[in-house]
Amino acid sequence: MQIILSKHDPNPIYLQITVQIQAQILDGTLAKGTELPSIRALANNLHVSVITTKRAYQELQRSGFVETVAGKATYVVDSLSYTFRETQLLELEKELDALALRAHQLSLSQDEFLSAAEESYAQAAEHSPGVEGSGDPSTHVPAAAHDSPNLKPVSTPQGSKSKGV
Repeated sequence: MQIILSKHDPNPIYLQITVQIQAQILDGTLAKGTELPSIRALANNLHVSVITTKRAYQELQRSGFVETVAGKATYVVDSLSYTFRETQLLELEKELDALALRAHQLSLSQDEFLSAAEESYAQAAEHSPGVEGSGDPSTHVPAAAHDSPNLKPVSTPQGSKSKGV
């Protein structure tokens, strides 16, 4: 598991951790059933507070990406929750509504709007390896996570009990 933190990112550290773990789960880098590093181990590896990693894991659990077995470990869930996917679809619909309104304000026809949307979708599919046409916008990892010279990659070792990766 690799986490890249940036002090220049406007998002808090816990959210940077959360988003990157979510992306790795969605793209299959972290397979179902994979044991995540302990909260303390991840905090030590990333040189952040235990409170920060605890909050990230809580967010991951709340959104249905992981489950924690008390006294044991935190694992990637076998299947993402229905609620998470529905939430993502609702957010996408809001974004589409805003784009449709903007297209209407620019006097674009429905055909022109749909053509532009299809072209954008095709370009996104070309640049999203591993998604395989899932159409899941939450698999997108911002370009800044790959391109910024200010980002520091940190690999977290998997323990001997690690499953998968």
